[in-house]
Amino acid sequence: MDIQIRPALESDFEEIRQFLLTLGYGSRVEDPFRFYRMLNNSTRKIIALESGVIVGFVRALSDNISNGLISMLAVSNENRKNGVGTQLIEHLIGEDPHITWILRIKEDSGLEKFYKNLGFQVSSITLEKDRSIGPLPKKLSKS
Repeated sequence: MDIQIRPALESDFEEIRQFLLTLGYGSRVEDPFRFYRMLNNSTRKIIALESGVIVGFVRALSDNISNGLISMLAVSNENRKNGVGTQLIEHLIGEDPHITWILRIKEDSGLEKFYKNLGFQVSSITLEKDRSIGPLPKKLSKS
């Protein structure tokens, strides 16, 4: 298995979208315009290629100084448990010890052990506002 890891180019976006569709990402990637905006607004985008075909993808948002959020990691079914995800995360994060990286995973995803092996820890200080909750509440009016 000869895997090449490199930054994703804009010319890769449609192939990345098709790759994610095959993995069941559906509504998050089906609208090409929205998907391209999502990738253009991501500060780090990395792909894994095998024989020129995308077999893995990771993206993140970061200020490149202090904080980063890993937003999506996807690896083809055939390449899971072969080190592709690890290579993608290692390439994405780099070696800057000043950036704190966070991510979200579903409890039942089975990914906690994977990320813990890469040095991530469960945090008791992170809060989140899930998109399914809707907009921020309106300010209470003073009476």
